[in-house]
This record gives sequence, structure tokens and C-alpha cells, in this order.
Amino acid sequence: MKRKSIILVSAGITIAAIISGIALYTHYRLLATEGEEHGNETAQEIAQEILTGQPAHSEANETKSNSTTVEAASSHSESGETPEERAAEGH
Repeated sequence: MKRKSIILVSAGITIAAIISGIALYTHYRLLATEGEEHGNETAQEIAQEILTGQPAHSEANETKSNSTTVEAASSHSESGETPEERAAEGH
């Protein structure tokens, strides 16, 4: 009985140490990527950002939507071209 309790306690301590290590690793990775610039986010905003994989900040969303619009506009303008027109332009 004593041996079983020692194994269970050791396993519990090991699992707690692993979970703590993962939490610290994740915390420091987020600090490195986010920095101190967004210190006023609510827990709900952070959770939404994690779930969607997209920043919840309007500045980042504006930049992303602008680049998407530019990419869509350039691909749209080329969609009406014939292969000969593309070859003449050097595409």
C-alpha cells in the first residue's frame, strides 16, 4: 500500500511539473510574439484571438483586409487576360 501511494504522489508531481512547464513555455512564447503593445485586452478578446487565429485589433484587421483587397484586385484584373496578353506582358 505504501509503495502504491508513493507512485501516485510521484506521478501527480510529475504531471503538475509538466503542465507548469507547458504553461510557462506558452506564456513566454506569447510575450515574445505579442510584446507589451496590447496590455489592455480583455480575457474575452484574447480567447477570441486564440480561437480564430486572427488578431482582434482593428489596426491589424485593417492591414490584413487592405492586403487582401490589393491581392484580389490584382488577380481579378489578370483574370480577363488571354494567354497571349500575359505572354506579351512577361507573365
